[in-house]
Amino acid sequence: QRGFNGNITAVELDPVIREIAETHFPEALAGVELHIQDASRFLESTARGYDLIVVDLFIDDQVPAQFGQEAFIKSLQTHLNRGGMLIHNFMFVQLQERQRVMDLYRENFERVDFMELFGSNTLVWACKG
Repeated sequence: QRGFNGNITAVELDPVIREIAETHFPEALAGVELHIQDASRFLESTARGYDLIVVDLFIDDQVPAQFGQEAFIKSLQTHLNRGGMLIHNFMFVQLQERQRVMDLYRENFERVDFMELFGSNTLVWACKG
């Protein structure tokens, strides 16, 4: 519709989400390579690089702790192609946790910006190269 001619790889932990998508939005899955797997394990299992990585991982209103750790952030950086962009959505309750994650991104990416949304969400925008 808008001339996009790329490949989309999606990673989702909950198989029910795939069932919902297949039942209610089958046209949206056309051209999508969907993996039902933990995101960190998926990254460990592939050597592929990506031009755009969007991370939106929540269980209720919490981002599981492992996805704000240096190992996961380094893995994202490794899989992001030069010139690529990463967007990571976080919800922080504690300011020191937000600062810790911001520092990790600054240590691992050349360009980083942060955008506050709705008072509790923070979008991390990071570029490689």
